Amino acid sequence: MPRAAATRLVPRRSRLVVIECVALTAMGALTTMMAAASTEPASPRGAAATRTPVARAWGPPPAATTVPTADPTTGASAPARPAPAATAPPVPTAAARARVDLNYPDFRGTTGLRLNGSAHIVDGRLVMGNGPNSAASAWATTRVDPARSWSTSITATMTPNADGLAFVLQAQSLSAVGSPGDGLGYGHRPGSSGPSISPSVAVEFAAGSRGSDTLGPHVGVTENGDVTHHLVARTPPASLSGGPLLITLTYDAVGHHLTAYLRPDQTLGGALANYQVAPVFEVDVDLAQFLGPGPVYAGLTGGTGSVAGAGESVTSWSYTEGPLSLDEP
Repeated sequence: MPRAAATRLVPRRSRLVVIECVALTAMGALTTMMAAASTEPASPRGAAATRTPVARAWGPPPAATTVPTADPTTGASAPARPAPAATAPPVPTAAARARVDLNYPDFRGTTGLRLNGSAHIVDGRLVMGNGPNSAASAWATTRVDPARSWSTSITATMTPNADGLAFVLQAQSLSAVGSPGDGLGYGHRPGSSGPSISPSVAVEFAAGSRGSDTLGPHVGVTENGDVTHHLVARTPPASLSGGPLLITLTYDAVGHHLTAYLRPDQTLGGALANYQVAPVFEVDVDLAQFLGPGPVYAGLTGGTGSVAGAGESVTSWSYTEGPLSLDEP
């Protein structure tokens, strides 16, 4: 065979070696590329590795937001719906507040009471007037609601020379006290510029004649410390002085109706023959209108004039808020 046309034959074993070398070289290159893609650049030698901090939000979660939705027919964005507002807890109404219940079967102590003027405690009795020209008041420190119905009972004794005492609701202060004598500890003495309690509504028990009016002994209702004008006044069924008296007052807040009952207290020596079943008076009066809508102070007042030995004392007192009508909450 001519030399130029001859084909150079490579042994089969040599060809396999070449193929294997090429394959190994390709796999090495692929491994190097994958390692470079999956690793981060190394930190400089000796430098501490650093980590990027992640921001954290503290406090309440962000307010709810709304994303406008597109109108499928026009493509225009619909107005966003506002997020629902937080609902505040309900404020307790007057009907939901606790009702006041005061009870003093005697006055061995003064817990829950504020005594002013000549008021003091003697042998379990609340002495309102003692000696000439005295004025006294005693208020429950727990205020009452003039817009609610209530009932109160008072057992009291007045000497023959006493001017009288009163049950009073007032919005002035715990230290309020009126003038002595005809002022009965809540109002003005006639012709004087002495103190009086206002705003107030008083149910007075005047034991004798006085210069402020010509009624003589009477049970009546006055306002704002004015002892000369009465919303109602009635002559009592028996003498107010001498023996112990049981006084009961009731107020219907729905009908704005105030009623007074008065009788000698037979448990303390009163005469059973003078037992009073019918009310001494009934009168329509809106206490919340006179006193305002807020809570007020309830209590007792008393006064004496210039006569020595005059005085008033209270043996027991209770005051209870509660409905007197089925229409009242």
